[in-house]
Amino acid sequence: GPFGTEPSVKAAGNLYAIIGMTLMPFLWAAPEVYMTYKLSLKHPCASGGALWVELAFGEKTGLMVGYLGWLGGVVMAASYPALLYEYVMSQFFPSDKGASEVNPLARYGACVSLAVILSVINYRGLNYVGKASTFMYVLTMSPFIIMVVVGLAKADPSKWLQTPAVDNVEVFDDDSVEKETEGWLPVENLAGVA
Repeated sequence: GPFGTEPSVKAAGNLYAIIGMTLMPFLWAAPEVYMTYKLSLKHPCASGGALWVELAFGEKTGLMVGYLGWLGGVVMAASYPALLYEYVMSQFFPSDKGASEVNPLARYGACVSLAVILSVINYRGLNYVGKASTFMYVLTMSPFIIMVVVGLAKADPSKWLQTPAVDNVEVFDDDSVEKETEGWLPVENLAGVA
């Protein structure tokens, strides 16, 4: 599962881990969703957060938020083609050298092509980005949905209610559930913190 899930289950037991993993995304996201909803109604525009910050804190701060948001998007978009290539190549060409040693020219061509495709989608506008995001979501989630359906046949619901024995409770990093839902975990993994 996601990073941090195993220690959560080990420390809190199945029941509390299931409750935590189920409730935390809703509890964490509810204030953000409400704030975005209210601000979107009051100031409907494509720039969103940059405009809200500009109205609240001034033009320079709004410009900085807009620029940093754009820069973050560029850096994230630049990493996805390389990550996708490495993942696909490691599945089809597992070797001791690693996927990047298969053919450096093919790696470069695949990464540049995917980056250009993502840039063209972005350039076309928000409507195309939304459609492409929906397609990628369905494509990404379909293996997990299939695994859940297949796994439900093998599941033992009696184990879902297990809690840890009082003498066997370990110290638990309660931050792990929060990290999974707030979006900082990929940043920490990239930085080597987690």
